Amino acid sequence: MILNDKQIIELCEQGMITPFHKGSVNQLEGGAKAISFGVSSFGYDLQVGENFQIVKKGTTPIDPKRFDESMLENLEVISDGTGRYVLIPPNSFALAHSLEYWRIPDDVVTIAVAKSTYARCGIIPNVTPFEGLGRRCHPGNFQYDRPPGQSVCR
Repeated sequence: MILNDKQIIELCEQGMITPFHKGSVNQLEGGAKAISFGVSSFGYDLQVGENFQIVKKGTTPIDPKRFDESMLENLEVISDGTGRYVLIPPNSFALAHSLEYWRIPDDVVTIAVAKSTYARCGIIPNVTPFEGLGRRCHPGNFQYDRPPGQSVCR
């Protein structure tokens, strides 16, 4: 069963997502326009944080069993008259995290998918399932609060 906005709000009021925005927000404090975030029909649009990393050019192939974090470099967040943003180089990908923390109930599985606003610009996140087991997780950066060796998704 896919949860609707009312069911998502009920779970969030019990602490499933923090910080939590009960409705769709499309304007930041101070009046700046924002790509919407918060509860939407049958979903929750999360906010990306300000820590972005890319794989350095000329890096050897990535081995997920022996991942070397020295292969990553931080992207600078740029602030100017148009807002705050990062420039992702062509033919690369960026790692990021959400501003929200998620405490998924044992009987709920969530899936992070692309927001169409970004998909139209060619920015598409990997489909990322994350599940409860009563743990706290922070999707996007894969720093899950779990004992080593436990599966983080199905």
